Formats: sequence, C-alpha cells, structure tokens
Amino acid sequence: MTAPSSPSRSKGPLTFILLVFAIYLADYATMLLLQPFHRKIGTAYHLWLDSAVLLLVLLPVLYLLVIRPLLRQNILLRRTQSALCESERSFRLLVEHAPVITYSAELQAPYAAFYRSPQMETLLGLTPEAFAENPRLWMDRIHPDDLPRVLTAVNEAVTSASTCSIEYRVLAKDDMLHWVRDIGVVVPGDAGQPSYMQGVIIDITAQKSAEQEIAHLASFPRLNPNPVFELDICGRLLYANASTLSLLLDAETPDISPLLPPDMPDILLAIQADSTKHHSREVCLDDACYALAIFFVPESQTIRVYVNDITQYKRADAARRESETRYRHLFEHMREGMALCEFVVETQSEPADWLILDANPALSVILGISDDVSGQRAGAVLGDERMKTKLAYLTPVFHGNACQFDFFSPFVDKQYVISAYPLGGLRFMMVILDITERKQAEEEMRLSRAMIDNTIEGITISDPNGTILFVNPAFTAITGYTPEEAIGQNPRVLK
Repeated sequence: MTAPSSPSRSKGPLTFILLVFAIYLADYATMLLLQPFHRKIGTAYHLWLDSAVLLLVLLPVLYLLVIRPLLRQNILLRRTQSALCESERSFRLLVEHAPVITYSAELQAPYAAFYRSPQMETLLGLTPEAFAENPRLWMDRIHPDDLPRVLTAVNEAVTSASTCSIEYRVLAKDDMLHWVRDIGVVVPGDAGQPSYMQGVIIDITAQKSAEQEIAHLASFPRLNPNPVFELDICGRLLYANASTLSLLLDAETPDISPLLPPDMPDILLAIQADSTKHHSREVCLDDACYALAIFFVPESQTIRVYVNDITQYKRADAARRESETRYRHLFEHMREGMALCEFVVETQSEPADWLILDANPALSVILGISDDVSGQRAGAVLGDERMKTKLAYLTPVFHGNACQFDFFSPFVDKQYVISAYPLGGLRFMMVILDITERKQAEEEMRLSRAMIDNTIEGITISDPNGTILFVNPAFTAITGYTPEEAIGQNPRVLK
C-alpha cells in the first residue's frame, strides 16, 4: 500500500500557476487602467505608478494563495510535533512504570542489551553500571540448567526473524531465584535485514509457585503414605492410592466396602445437602482400627476419604483408661486422705486460699465432714482461721518446694501428718497420713524411757548375742561403768 501524498505537495503546482496567471492579469489590467494617465504624469512616474498599483492588487492574492497556506502548514506542524513529544513522553512513562522489564538487545552473542528499563534494577537488583562493566551479566545470571534452552530459542528467533517466547530462571542480586517469561521480537532494519531484538521480561515467580503448589496438592493423595481413596457422589470407587491397595491386599479384601462406615449412605446424602461439612468416622478391619476423614472436593466433584491407622493410639488410650480406673479405685479406697488442690491468688505475691479440685472420701472422714469437699475452698471447709494457719505451712509449695507438717483432727481425735507436693503452676497434691498409732507408740516409748531412767535398779538391754545395747543411769551408779564403756561389751566384764 502506497502512502497518500500530502496536501501541500498536491496543491504546490496549482498555486504556482494561479500566482503567475494572477500576476499576468494584474499587469495587463494595470496597463489598461493607467494608459490614460501615462500622458499626463509623464514617463518618469510611469514605472512607479504601475508598480504601486500592481502591489496593491497582488498583496491580497499573495496572502490568500501563499502566506495563509504556509501559516496554516506551520501551525499544523507545531501541533504534530507537540503531539509526538507528548506521545513519546507517555510511552516512556508507561515503559518505565509498567511492572515488566523492557529491553533492546544485539543479535550477536552474548546478546548484550543496549537499553533496559529501570524495572531491571527494581525487580532483580541489577544496575545499568553492572551491565556496562559486564556485557555477559544477563547470561551469567540465567540458571545453568536453563541457559542452553534459552540460547537455542534466541538463535532460532534470530535465524527466522520471528518472535521468541520462553520461560526460565534467573538469579537476582540477592541470590534469590526468580522465574521470568521473556518475549522478544526481531526488529528489521532499513534494508529489511534483522537489526536488533526488542522485548519484555515479566516476573512470573508467584505464578510458578502457585503452579508448583497445585501440582504438589494434586500429587498429594498419590504420595501420601496413608491410604487415600476417592468416591463419586453415589459411592462408587474412582481412585485408590498404593497404600489403600496394599491395605486391602493385606486384609484379603476384594473391595473397598470394609473401609467404609456402616452409615456411608447417610453420609453421602448429608454431603449432597451440605458439601462444606466434613465427617469423621472410625472403622475396624481385622485387629486394626482406622480413623476416616470424609469430605467433598469441589474441584473434582468427588468425595475423598483419608484413612489413618489409630490402632496404637486406641491401645494406648485403653491402657490409659485402665490405669486411670486403677488409680481412681486406689484413690477412692485408700485410708489416707488425698486431695488435688490449686492455690487461689488474689495478690501478685502470696496466695489467699486454696481450692480443693478433687478429694477422696477419706479426706472428708478426716475433716469430719459428711459431704464431698471437691470444688470447695479450704476456707469454707476448715474455717478462715484454721485455713490461714495451714496456708502458712503451704507457702514453700507455692514457691515450688515440697513441705510436711503435723495436723490434729479434733473431729476424729487423731493425729495426721500432711505432705504437700507442687505439680506445676498453682496446683499441688496433698496427702494426709494417720500417725495416731505412731504418736501413741512414741509416747509409750517416752514413758518407758523415763521409767527406766528413773528407776534405782540397774538395767541393761542386750541383743541375742549378749552384747550390751543400753544401760540406765542406775547401772552406771552401781557398777561405775559409763554408757560409753558398757555399750558394745559383754556382761562378763562385770565379773
């Protein structure tokens, strides 16, 4: 297609012909008009008068045919240049602020770029000075595994003078790996031969990360070491991973039905009514127990079931429950009082009371209370005065140390020793032992010792071998042997 000729060039010859014809007509008219005056004014003024009249006639014609078109053409030229400058400025702003890197590069290796937009430094931290010092900088920043593929694509585009579009990885200045999409086109020169390559580089790191995440999630059922299978909305098996098939093979089960809960039809109906709700069930297969997580996958319009072997957990839970039962039986039937307690702190420094979280029946008997004291404060059970007395003994427990102190219960007329052990935080365990008989035995021993020490007869206590273990003061007064001399000797020393 040929370019249309400009209006100024098409009108140029016509304007010149009209101008010549106008001059000719003006000269002829001037000669006819001034011929009667030539004789009156004389020859001296003939040329001057002709020129003046001719100038007056030609000025309007010259303005209309020459000056006015030139002025209009000048105004149009100025407007065109202003629009071109504005368009260039807008294009440069677009190039420099778009979230892509624009470049112009040579067509010979190492394909050094002689123009790069400022986004090169913003996105990848590579400055123009760095490219000026090393023309191979861009090639050096391409991942080694991607470089051969990039060079092949660029060479093919240069050879065929076509567009090149390729995705590859580049290393930014901070050694972070970025995925980019490079779209370049070979620009021909005036002779039609390839001159340079112009293109854009788009950072697609986020897009690649999302694609990798999608691929990972897509492969998750296959790579999952636990059994995973999918059903259609009617309950028919669509997919089962290797772990599922292995489980069914070990169980010698020909189909998936033993892994489905008995109420699976109801679950399918519930999913059809509300696809956002997840369902959890437990099934037993042979001696093993499995937990099922059943939910709807909207992307594939399928029902996915994750299977987790909880056999060991069930066994451990059963053992724990049995241990708790035994502990509870011991706790409930032991003669010693036991209580799980927690300090009540009303200030930041010291506790003001303690709460009895759990207590065995023996504690109520010791305290002389018929009701269970669990859930009550010690102040309400013992009274504020007695509570404060005992609280003073429990201060070491509040600070993380065990303690022990005696306690007399007037309700049952018995003596007890209280041992308290911190359990972490504000909680502690309290054990109350009946030491009434021990105290009575100690009192009897004290009385017996007083009687032996105050009798006037000499008394010795020996072991089965006859070795003296004890002598009273009367023995020393009678024999003259001090306890240190007599103890450990045989009574024969007295002869």
